Amino acid sequence: MKIIPTNKRLLVSLFDTDTEEDARTFILPETARVPEEFTRAVILSVADDVTAGENLRAGNEIVFPTHLVETVVIGIEEISLVSASHVVCVVRR
Repeated sequence: MKIIPTNKRLLVSLFDTDTEEDARTFILPETARVPEEFTRAVILSVADDVTAGENLRAGNEIVFPTHLVETVVIGIEEISLVSASHVVCVVRR
């Protein structure tokens, strides 16, 4: 299935926030965890009406407020979208 974002949205792949470095000495239920303020993701696809030039292209890493990610379930696939205007910065390595 091919997903094409529209309305100035970006199709993104979110970074996994659970890493071994983040291991805790005790386990909290998911409902007790405080979400990170910002989320990192890699852009998979860009809507045709996004005009941010080189910055918002497939493959670039971006940062945006966590609460603004839009999660859509299509069949068994879960996709993540974010509005291009909510991108705080592009990470270049």
